[in-house]
Parts: sequence; structure tokens; C-alpha cells
Amino acid sequence: MGPGSRKTEVAARVGASTVKAHRLIARANKLGLVWVHIEGEIAARVALEEAICARCGLKFCEVSPDLDDGALPLRGLVVLGSRFLEQALSGDEHDIIGFGHGRTPSACVHPPPHLPKPRAKLVFLLGGLTRRLAAAPYDVIHRLAERTGAEAYVL
Repeated sequence: MGPGSRKTEVAARVGASTVKAHRLIARANKLGLVWVHIEGEIAARVALEEAICARCGLKFCEVSPDLDDGALPLRGLVVLGSRFLEQALSGDEHDIIGFGHGRTPSACVHPPPHLPKPRAKLVFLLGGLTRRLAAAPYDVIHRLAERTGAEAYVL
């Protein structure tokens, strides 16, 4: 199904014109209410994930897709990190969540929509601080606590 037919489907569901549906989709994407991502060569990634889990004794491993980001594959990591963070915050399995800092966690906190988790305790594991404002750990803490309503602590 092509992108045009998706817009038509959305338009029919919300009772709007295709043009209005396109605007609504664009706005929802900009606000972080929807995410669009494309997966490729998933079978090879799953096999690699399973091999890493088996070799390292891990319960969970997810391999980032190669989005041709160069030395720092931030886009691919953000897709996986944001999804993982949303799953951790939306479930009831974890009440205490440890969180690192840097460019990748900072970017992962930006896209998710409001995820209420007021019972959670977010513990930010800081080993060193950075001068780069986009990755300042206190900005990450503030954004995540604000989006979840959780208590935030710095270790």
C-alpha cells in the first residue's frame, strides 16, 4: 500500500479530506505523537541479536539498523532507544529505571510523547559531565521527569 492510500485511509477514519489528514499526520509527527521508521534486513539483525545474547549471556539485545550515519549511528540508536524507553515506561515491570547521559539518551528522550509513570523512580547514572548543552544530563533528567511525572534522582 503506497503513502497516498495511507493518507486516504486516515482521512476516511477521521472524517476529513486527504489534505487535512496529511496536515494532521505531519503535525502529529512534529509533536512526537507518531513515529515513522523503516526496517530492513530484519532477519540478519535478529540472528545477530540472538548470537550476541547467547555469547554474552544477555536476556535482551537489539541491534541498531545501519542508517549510514557515519562514525556515530545516532539516528538508528535513537529509534531503538526511544522505543525501548517507551516500552519500559509504559509497562509495569520496572519501577526503578537507570538512565545514562550523553547525546544518545538525550536524543531518545526527545521524541516520545507524554508517558505518565508517576510511581517510577528515574535514577540518572552520571560518571562525568559534558559541556555540550544538547547532551547536558540535567536537561535529559528534566525532560524525562516532566514527560513521565516520575521522581528523578541523580547518582
